[in-house]
Amino acid sequence: MTQKKNENVYRVVKMYYCRSKSTERVYLTCDLNIVKLWRMYNNDVDDDCKVKQSYFRNYFCKNYNIGFGSPQSDVCSTCLQFKEKTKTVTEKSIKQKLILDNELCKARAKSFYDLLREESPEVLVFAFDGNWLLCNAPKHVTQVEIIFPMVGHSYIRPDRVFGNIEKVVRKTSTMTNPDGYISIIKEHATVLKMGEDYKVRDWRTETHNVIRSPASWHFKFQPTETFILTKGTGGGILVRGEPFYRSDVGAGKGIGKKRKHLKLMMRKELQLGVSLKLEKIKSISSFLASPYGSDWKKDESLCYFTTLFHNNNNKHHSEAPADKEDADPIEDNV
Repeated sequence: MTQKKNENVYRVVKMYYCRSKSTERVYLTCDLNIVKLWRMYNNDVDDDCKVKQSYFRNYFCKNYNIGFGSPQSDVCSTCLQFKEKTKTVTEKSIKQKLILDNELCKARAKSFYDLLREESPEVLVFAFDGNWLLCNAPKHVTQVEIIFPMVGHSYIRPDRVFGNIEKVVRKTSTMTNPDGYISIIKEHATVLKMGEDYKVRDWRTETHNVIRSPASWHFKFQPTETFILTKGTGGGILVRGEPFYRSDVGAGKGIGKKRKHLKLMMRKELQLGVSLKLEKIKSISSFLASPYGSDWKKDESLCYFTTLFHNNNNKHHSEAPADKEDADPIEDNV
């Protein structure tokens, strides 16, 4: 067919970053597309062989496994630039500098991703649940199963509670203090206040000291869907990772560092509350003065902010040096 002969003229490139099901896919240059090919085809053939764009597109997609431009691959643009410059440079000193810069770029990327793996928030879950299983769980509870559901395709019981709360919040036009949210949540769930009903402890620091980074675990962390924590014979925690929801092929092993134990984690109690900066207080004050006027402090619905600024002002005064008599009080700027 004339159309097929015409399209065979263009140079194609086979890439090696394709998926396994499309190993025979080839790519044209990124400056081409189906519309341009259709116009080129009609310009090169006789009038009786010209076709519509829809017919050309349909024929092209059915008979060719061809894409346009390079497929996405895990290549750093900076590393690629160093690599291409190295091919053309002849001076040894410049070439050596480019090679060192390329290695430095790779080292930075590796350290960055290693840091991400160490700071994985899921590791805190293992420390928290493992410590609970060893210290606070009932004797008949010997295993904890952690499942990460598929986003958009899974349903858990709290979803209904969140949905009911969200319906009420959407119908409420204005919330001037946290008590409004607390009253709504109380209608559908139990509210526990931080610092009153429970203490906040520094799990992050202690987890980093006790548990190894996921990169050194005995299974791949990223593709795992289910984690099973069990009590070990020596009083420790064994972790098993399964790549599927209904599989039992992994082996349970420890994830702690040498001479470290989840049962002996010393979590430091964190101090509640953060001091607001003067610039932040000014910003909030001007924001409230816009809809409520300059006398917004007299509004009872905004008592939360009045109390917050007053407590923050007292804290700043207690921390300020005694010799700074010329310092302006925060209340004068609110």
